[in-house]
Amino acid sequence: MWSVLARELIAGEFLETLRTGAGPDTTASLKVIRYKTAKYTVEQPLLIGGALAGATTRLREGYSAYGLPLGEAFQLRDDLLGLCGNPQHTGKDNADDVRGHRRTALLAETWRLAGDADREQLRAPAGPRRPGRRRSARGTRGDAPAEDTPPRRKT
Repeated sequence: MWSVLARELIAGEFLETLRTGAGPDTTASLKVIRYKTAKYTVEQPLLIGGALAGATTRLREGYSAYGLPLGEAFQLRDDLLGLCGNPQHTGKDNADDVRGHRRTALLAETWRLAGDADREQLRAPAGPRRPGRRRSARGTRGDAPAEDTPPRRKT
């Protein structure tokens, strides 16, 4: 099982490498998330734990059905915090994905919904960290929030 985990992680890295320089594609970005993050971070650890505990086939199928969307949601939230989060709370530098021209699902969807002027802004090199640049990348869609952190649901 450990080799499956490693193989799927490498497949995700390979898929991401193949996308280098390619245009934004939400479906391809979600496939990278599935292999690079969801399987490695959630699904396979659940399956390994299940195997060690003697889980039935049906239970292991349930782990996969639960783990894959959870891992995908984890990465999508991480991408959102990477663009909109407060570095003092997240411990991450803002807009690294934009500066690195990483083809995240969030940026692919932004590209899909953006007009020509906004796409030109997204094509421009992000350069060093500058709050104004981060805000313009974040605010490409007129209805997107411009706060430092995304709104949180109260539980």
